[in-house]
Amino acid sequence: MAEKSKNNTQTVILRILDANYNRAKEALRTIEDILRFSTADKNTYRTIKQVRHKLTDIIKDRKIFTDMILSRDSRQDIGRHIDEFEIHRERLEDIIFAGFSRAKESLRVLE
Repeated sequence: MAEKSKNNTQTVILRILDANYNRAKEALRTIEDILRFSTADKNTYRTIKQVRHKLTDIIKDRKIFTDMILSRDSRQDIGRHIDEFEIHRERLEDIIFAGFSRAKESLRVLE
């Protein structure tokens, strides 16, 4: 019984890591794309892109990356649907702010 509980706890932790890793990358990619297509600020664009790639580099070659993917169960994820609040952002600044907030929260969880 203790082994099953340990495996379940490990799976839950891996799913949390996977969700937050992907959430951080998605948020950074959203910010990156907005900067790429709406501004001439190449430095900020490149910085965000480098941060996103660095996050990928930190995890992609580690065993935990495979374990995170294998732990996914998106069909049973009760939080997979988009909230109405997420859909109603009208200005690019609001989307960028939300992206930074989302990335910050996700990186805190990963920490």
